[in-house]
This record gives sequence, structure tokens and C-alpha cells, in this order.
Amino acid sequence: MKKYLNIIILICLSSTINAQLLVDTNSAKKLLNYEIEYWQSTDDSVRAVTLLKKVELYKSLDLYNNSIFELDRIKNNKIDSLTINKIKYEKLVSFFLTNNFNYCSQISINNSDLIKLNKSKEYAIIQLNSLNETENWKQCKNELINTYFHFDSAKISLIQKLPTTIKYINPKTCKRLSAVVPGLGETVAGYPIKGLTSFVIHSSLIYFIGYNYYYHFYFTGSVSGILPLTKFYGGGKRLSEHLAEQKNQQRKNSLKNKYSFFINEINHFDF
Repeated sequence: MKKYLNIIILICLSSTINAQLLVDTNSAKKLLNYEIEYWQSTDDSVRAVTLLKKVELYKSLDLYNNSIFELDRIKNNKIDSLTINKIKYEKLVSFFLTNNFNYCSQISINNSDLIKLNKSKEYAIIQLNSLNETENWKQCKNELINTYFHFDSAKISLIQKLPTTIKYINPKTCKRLSAVVPGLGETVAGYPIKGLTSFVIHSSLIYFIGYNYYYHFYFTGSVSGILPLTKFYGGGKRLSEHLAEQKNQQRKNSLKNKYSFFINEINHFDF
């Protein structure tokens, strides 16, 4: 009976195993043993510990989505509050390492259990980085002030000066401006040289068209003037929109770097 049970477990496990594990036979064997141990046990606490071992193994292999799956399985077991919060922490780490920052901010762990798990500093850093990455700078700023209040109050005044928003440039507005006056959208987007270049090119083409039409060179004016003008005109509108988005991203990255500086300093604090 045990033989057949092992075969069934192996089949179920193989459907979820990443191709990476097919090469790493040692890890595959460990996963199989953990799964067998899980199904053979009737104690929920033992089952939870076994699944946590699988979580650690998956994390060591950078298979964080598999870790999240195993953590969700633990919910079906009756376990103590400390283990529950340990599961929450492991889930937090997996979400963070898979760039699911929005999920990180939804996970809350009480401070007393964090102290028992010796994860207070890591928890604070992950949460602050998640808030920074999701551009929730207002909450990130407040959390930073609370943290520095206990460890380095001298820098609180610097943190208070951090902005919580960027000067946003509307890409659609820039596109419309370039439709009215070529080059104006690029200038408003923060690239005056590109705007001036665009204006000069459009003005030159319009002059070229007018010159040729005035002397009745309609074919030359149409082919060498109107067609390039149409292309540059459409391209200028798209460029204005792209440059506005690019400038917004640059400002976001700049602000993220400012917050990251203070977040990284927390590594030196003695929690």
C-alpha cells in the first residue's frame, strides 16, 4: 500500500515540479520525501513544518511561486499563531522576490511575533521597499519617520523634506500640443532642444512646400515636401507622448532612489 501511495504522490508532485528540478535530482528527492512525510503525518503542526521545509527548498531554487503555493496549503492545517505569522512572513518574502509588491503591503504581522521570529528588521525593510516600489510615498514617508524615531531621530528632518508626489506631465496633453504647434509638446515634456529641432524641421518643410508650389513645382513639393511633413508631424506627436512618459519615469526613479537611501540605512540599525 505504501508503495502505491508513493507512486501517486510522485505523479502529483511531478505535475508541479519545475524543469529545473528534473536536472537537480537531489532536490527532487527531497521534495518527494517531504511530500510523503506530509501525507503520512496526522499532526497538523508536523505537516506545517514539513511544508515550510518545502518552502525553504523552493526559495533556495528561486522558485518563489511554488513557495507561495505551498504556503497556501498550510492554511488548511490547525496551527498556532506564531507559525501562522511565520507563514505570513515567508509569503511576504516570496511576493517581494517575485515583484508582487502590492500583495506585500496587505500582509500584516504583529511586532511581538516578529521579535520571536527575529525578523523585525527584514519585515520593516521589505514593507518600506514595497511601498516605495508601488509609489505609495506618503505612507512610506510616515513609516520611515516612525522607524527613524526609534533609531536615528537626527535624520527625521531630512525625511520630512522628501516629496510624496512627482511633478506629473500628461502625455496626452503633450501629444495635443504637438498637434497644434510642432515641437511644443516635446518642450513641455522637458526636452526643449528636441522641441526646437522638431519646430525647425517642420518649418523648413512647410517653407519648402510653399516655395515649390509658388514656382509651380507641384510634384516636387508634394513628394519631397508633403509626404515627409506628414511623416514628421505624426512622428512628432508620438514622440511628445513618449518623452512625457519617459520624463515621468525618470522623476519616479529619482524619487524612489531618495527613499531607497533612507530605507537601506535601516540595515545598520540594531533592532
